[in-house]
Amino acid sequence: MNKTHLVSWMMVGMVTSVHAFELKDYKIPEITSSESQLIIELDSTNGGNNAQTSYNVDLKVQHDSRYSSFFKEIVFDFDAVIDYERAGTKDANANRSYAFGFDYDYNTYFSTIKNKYWYSAAEFEVQRLSSSDSSDDPYLKISGGVGLGRVNNVTPLASAIRIIEELVAYSVLNKIPSQVQYQAMADFIAKIEMYERKYGRISNIYQERWISDFVQVMSNNGLHIADVDQSIAIFKIRELTFEVPIIERRDGWTVQTGFGYVASNFTGQAESPTIDIAMEYAKTVGTRAQFTQTLTFGYLFNDNSNRSLQASSEYLYQLSDSLEWENLFDFRQVMINAQKAEEYELSTILSVQVHSLARVELRLARERNAVSDQLILDTPAENTFKLRGVYKLR
Repeated sequence: MNKTHLVSWMMVGMVTSVHAFELKDYKIPEITSSESQLIIELDSTNGGNNAQTSYNVDLKVQHDSRYSSFFKEIVFDFDAVIDYERAGTKDANANRSYAFGFDYDYNTYFSTIKNKYWYSAAEFEVQRLSSSDSSDDPYLKISGGVGLGRVNNVTPLASAIRIIEELVAYSVLNKIPSQVQYQAMADFIAKIEMYERKYGRISNIYQERWISDFVQVMSNNGLHIADVDQSIAIFKIRELTFEVPIIERRDGWTVQTGFGYVASNFTGQAESPTIDIAMEYAKTVGTRAQFTQTLTFGYLFNDNSNRSLQASSEYLYQLSDSLEWENLFDFRQVMINAQKAEEYELSTILSVQVHSLARVELRLARERNAVSDQLILDTPAENTFKLRGVYKLR
């Protein structure tokens, strides 16, 4: 290895080691983002009491919209799924079911220094089970309360660090940016969707305009790229920003508690009020890994004291620009009509980016489902293999 390349890779190491911890210190600008996906999922299950191999084929559409500022956080998630399944019992036939609904969360920070906030939320869902000839009544829950803390989306800064690492490796840059310079680049990366809305996504003109302005932002902040290196810089910036997606990076914690009211369950009946507690902890690990832990508890004030406890742990590691490895553990304990049940899923997932808008996921899981249509089931754990194709609509 020649001296120039040796210095370049030493700079990459310095960028990674010096600035990885600063992801948590990223000061979020006003960010608006949205994403829509089409998902086809096939899973096959064997084990437990199955007399034959069971399978599920799901067709899903997901849409997520998010708005973040120092004073507000608004999240809207929509999901719709059509499911074709065959049970593992002997001579079982295939059945069809569907579900669609949305979640809406609105947080207003009344103390941005100590991150105290009010929250309000709504959940709505309509479903038709495979065992039913018609749709159930809609499910609607509204809730509100108070919370403490904030989980920030620090993906723009992680993306800026990744771009700088690559430009240093190719000797396009020969200095490590300061925190102020990183902040300026991250703030501009957060404006990509604004360029999409202004110039249109289909023609990709917005990419050319954004890249040109991004290089100018770097120059205005003291990160000058020589004319001879402009073509390399533009190529790498386009590749890392638009062609090789980066995993979402989140950092921080929240704790919130409040009351909810189920205005309608799937049987069309209103229920007693609930007390809801939720906690989330998210931690960026270096420049390629993400750890997230969530915990929710719900208690229904009725004669049977129905309650639920759900915990989820996720560790996601970006092996390369096109390969991700995710390990997930979900646990749920419910009390329904004085009966207690526990269900879980332990899975490992390998995700391969085959196109800038498409990826393929392979999932191996050990799972136990013990609750169906508000009934406790005595079911054993099963081994599951899932193949999923994901296409990003926008």
